[in-house]
Amino acid sequence: MATIRINEICSTDPSFQPPVMVALADILAQRINSRLGRKVRKLQQAVQAEIEIVKSEFERLRTVYARKDENGNPVNVESERDLEDVRAFRLAVDELMNDTITLEGIPFAAIEELSLKGATWASAIIEDEDE
Repeated sequence: MATIRINEICSTDPSFQPPVMVALADILAQRINSRLGRKVRKLQQAVQAEIEIVKSEFERLRTVYARKDENGNPVNVESERDLEDVRAFRLAVDELMNDTITLEGIPFAAIEELSLKGATWASAIIEDEDE
């Protein structure tokens, strides 16, 4: 099993390219058998689902920590000025981003003959033979 930190698959920066997704795409770009291809696609779907969950949780935190308008409704958070408690919000986001998920990874032996990018070899989704 591969343990992956949330901050390896998701970021508040919209230009962020999740290293795990980049690694999976790198593997799919290779000449691999269909069994491994299906496994990689399933992993992509699982990671994408987790990304959506994290995005939803991040939006929930923004709403929970948002300042309230005169009717008690949360304001639209565009900057930290729109938060009631910036420190508590940052702590909650840090906790979210430092959490982990566990997925069935890709055994090193299944890809050891492939010509992959260096970052792919270092990805948390690749399982060492000893695990």
